[in-house]
Amino acid sequence: MNIPETYQVICRDVFSVRPDIEYELIFVDDGSGDDTLLQAKIVQNKDPRVKIVKLSRNFGEFRAIVAGLSQMTGDCAVVMSADLQDPPALIPELLAS
Repeated sequence: MNIPETYQVICRDVFSVRPDIEYELIFVDDGSGDDTLLQAKIVQNKDPRVKIVKLSRNFGEFRAIVAGLSQMTGDCAVVMSADLQDPPALIPELLAS
């Protein structure tokens, strides 16, 4: 369960650095057996820009990504896992290019 930490890191490293961008965060629960959905809902209650996609079972990473992208409304997307192996601090650099 990395949702709260992931949300905090993204807010700190991306949205506080680039307050000029509008954003939405889409968390996809790919049939997890832990409390990922509950944690995502807690974050969503704090931030209305958070969306949640709950899949009925584990469909795999590719389908989970497609499910999340199908719900986006913005002009661009960054796909990442909630394990923070990909550092969100690089997103502002990506947006600048």
